[in-house]
Amino acid sequence: MEWLEIFDISLFRSLIRSATPIALIGFGAAMCSAAGVLNIGLEGKMLNAAFVGVAASYYSGSALTGFIWGVSAGVITAILFGVLSFNLGADEVLAGLAINIFALALTRYLLETLFKRRGFFSDPSIQGIDPIEFEFLKDTPFEKILSGYTPSIYLVFLLAFLLYLVYYKTRLGTAIRATGENPEAAKDAGINTLRMKWLVVIFSGVLAGIGGTFLSLENMTLFTEGMSAGKGYIGLVASSFGNNTPLGVFGASLFFGLGDAIGIRLQGVYELDSRLILMIPYALTVIVLILIGIRQRLRVRPVPINED
Repeated sequence: MEWLEIFDISLFRSLIRSATPIALIGFGAAMCSAAGVLNIGLEGKMLNAAFVGVAASYYSGSALTGFIWGVSAGVITAILFGVLSFNLGADEVLAGLAINIFALALTRYLLETLFKRRGFFSDPSIQGIDPIEFEFLKDTPFEKILSGYTPSIYLVFLLAFLLYLVYYKTRLGTAIRATGENPEAAKDAGINTLRMKWLVVIFSGVLAGIGGTFLSLENMTLFTEGMSAGKGYIGLVASSFGNNTPLGVFGASLFFGLGDAIGIRLQGVYELDSRLILMIPYALTVIVLILIGIRQRLRVRPVPINED
């Protein structure tokens, strides 16, 4: 009976909520990877967006204002990454790591400076983003499955489909993939590869901004230090595990979300140590990285030469 308490509709809803920020980051990372950009700084973009979203919502009293400013913070941080990497020639990995470290320190400083708080900030003046209720599904078997989620969750499902079309069915998608696969050939074909890289970096900033505001204004209505909690890095792993394709990233994100959701449910049923539960997503990340390594080794395995 205890296992039946774990695998119920609440697990599905928790899975979707846990997978949403990972998928948003994964989509952005996949598009960047397709254009030949290793965007490590998505964690910092998400964290900045989470803080700015809460601050803007608190001061304005408007959830929409908080969302707009939060996404803008993600975009501005993405522009900073682009300037460091493309204009100043900094190493992309080092630039991304610097942004992540800077975002953690900056949000902590602003939390203490603006709100005189340490660790977290919560206030009734912070306006969260309400879930969407579909009245036509009320009192139907589909109500608990399809209704009552916040906008970003529905956006993830829509993005998985739209990005698939852009990635494989449009000239823009072809130009982005050509930029990453063979930059010289892309230039010869008249593609502005720098423009393509800027495009995917800013797009990833938008998605990271949405992911950050999801954490602080949709999933909860508060900000805590290090609120992104490694989801930016997990999104990068989901992107690689999903072969940097929209549908692959979506599936990988659901896998990570399932692990997180099961951990939360196990804590409620078996009263497990919360520190053990928090470790589950990172343990899954290590396992997936091992699987990615095995997959890559199998791909490059040399073909035996027939001496006859």
